[in-house]
Amino acid sequence: MSLKDAIKARKTGSDAVPSVLNALLPGIVSKFNSEVAPKLLSRLPTETLPESPRAASSFRTRVSLLVEYSFIELLSEYLSKTSPGLNVTFNTTNEFADFFIRNNRWDVELRVDIKTLHDLSDEASARYTALQQSINHQDDYLLYLAWQWRELDYSGVNVIIPAVIGSVFIPCIEVAQERDRHRLLSGGSFDRKGYPLTSSGLRDTNFGKLNRLVHKQRRGASDLSPRLRQLLGLLNYQVAARAGMPAEMHEVESLAESA
Repeated sequence: MSLKDAIKARKTGSDAVPSVLNALLPGIVSKFNSEVAPKLLSRLPTETLPESPRAASSFRTRVSLLVEYSFIELLSEYLSKTSPGLNVTFNTTNEFADFFIRNNRWDVELRVDIKTLHDLSDEASARYTALQQSINHQDDYLLYLAWQWRELDYSGVNVIIPAVIGSVFIPCIEVAQERDRHRLLSGGSFDRKGYPLTSSGLRDTNFGKLNRLVHKQRRGASDLSPRLRQLLGLLNYQVAARAGMPAEMHEVESLAESA
């Protein structure tokens, strides 16, 4: 099923869009790592990275943005072939999402926000704090991309690229519902407007952090969505990499903060 068909099928109650979106990712990741990143985002091993924490963080942010833009371009290319009539545009308004998927009338069908994770950094930008009442259940998605520096041979030259090592599309409502369960299971609550509170009744400033999306009591739950399980695998790999520990991308149990 094409994404165009999956979007149309929503009118009959079908929920195929997440599966169709995720089915696009292996091809996009492969082309990004083998063609786009080596050609446009590569550096020589002798070209060193900034060492100060602030400069390194700023540099990772820039590289992450380049990864995001390249991914959006590739998605546009893939949809032009697999779902003619769908168009991908960057978000040039102040609304939610990094990019939109539009129909031929330029109506927005899907809104997608990208959360980019570097394997050796704790990305604060990956937080998701949108209140459930602000989410369009059918149209709003998060795309998580995990990347790491990887050395490879490109046209006979040894280069280093930001290789994507994991990716998953998740409906925003799935993330928000699980995040809010975590808040309640941790002893917190919500005020009348839906804003998160700590167990002491203060505004929760850690709300929506990646390692606080799924509570430890829920990580093995049978009703945890397979997409959130995949995200836990990405987090497990990221945290293990920062700690210098071996980890497999397919592992479900997260090494992230258990609280």
